[in-house]
Amino acid sequence: MLEPNINGIWVGKQTAKGTENTTPIKHPALMGGGFQFARDDGSSPYSDLSKYGAEFRYVNSAQGNGNPAIASTPSELAYILWLAHGAEVTASVTGPPAKTKHTFTPSLTQGFWHTWVTRLGLTQIIRQSWIDCLIGGFTIEGSTGQKDLRITPTVFSADPAKIVAADPSAALPTTYPFMYTEATGTFTIDTVVQVCHSQFQFTVSEDRSPYFGDDVLPCDFTVGTPTATIAATITFNANGQTEYNNLVYGTGSPTAGTKPLKTIAAVGSYSAWFKAKTPGTNTLNGNEFKLTIPAVQWAIPDAPQPNPAGGDSTIALSGRVVPPATGLPYTIDVNNDDVAYTI
Repeated sequence: MLEPNINGIWVGKQTAKGTENTTPIKHPALMGGGFQFARDDGSSPYSDLSKYGAEFRYVNSAQGNGNPAIASTPSELAYILWLAHGAEVTASVTGPPAKTKHTFTPSLTQGFWHTWVTRLGLTQIIRQSWIDCLIGGFTIEGSTGQKDLRITPTVFSADPAKIVAADPSAALPTTYPFMYTEATGTFTIDTVVQVCHSQFQFTVSEDRSPYFGDDVLPCDFTVGTPTATIAATITFNANGQTEYNNLVYGTGSPTAGTKPLKTIAAVGSYSAWFKAKTPGTNTLNGNEFKLTIPAVQWAIPDAPQPNPAGGDSTIALSGRVVPPATGLPYTIDVNNDDVAYTI
């Protein structure tokens, strides 16, 4: 019987579309999810003079889809962001310890074509290569309940599920992923530090769709309407109430008689800065992940409701990333030991 708890995943940039990467250089820690070969079959009915008739059957379309949840180890996080954005800017960080800062911002360029290899099982093994992949978006998330940050790319493969004979040679990372509590005191919403901030989820989507030509496999992937969103949960303490009041009433301290806004609330902001520590110590090791969103159009959150059982009161914030007056819609910085990525 196949053992689903034994699994692995590898990824590497292709030199070009149509050229499989047979030696992917990254072996991320897979925390959940995976890849699927999706096929849609069709038919055209005709009469053969019988009661139920007959039909010509055929394959309409086929493609590979993946949503692997990957531990945000510093090297693998930056590499996947590089594949998704198709570009990066690097700078040396003197430290100590010395690191390279990899900066990612929204780009008009397409992400890189790349290959994923997946392996499932030990005695019964499914080992497949997913070729000609593009990342259609990603989610970076963490919470007080899930301390290890994860990145989940949305992957499309135009040449999916090729059987391969052996695992790639790239080894698992030896560093820990960024931890939620490594950003203590830096979760900032609308310029206010929110200490009672229990989760965040940053999602970018290219709104990609497969385009089919003369084959059942897609020849390319189109881009629709790209979006970016941020979600966060905070407690309804004094800071939380001020945030709620600002969004609903336009002021953090509404007086008696104040009524809700009839216009869109002012544009807010969001940022967080994770600074990794060496396990077993309190020593910063120089690995960092920083998310900066200068302009967020927050939706009006639901107010806390009565609960006879008591418990916590929270506000679930969600907002759309919008173009700021100056600068870029978002900036992601990852400091690690890797030089600028090329392969």
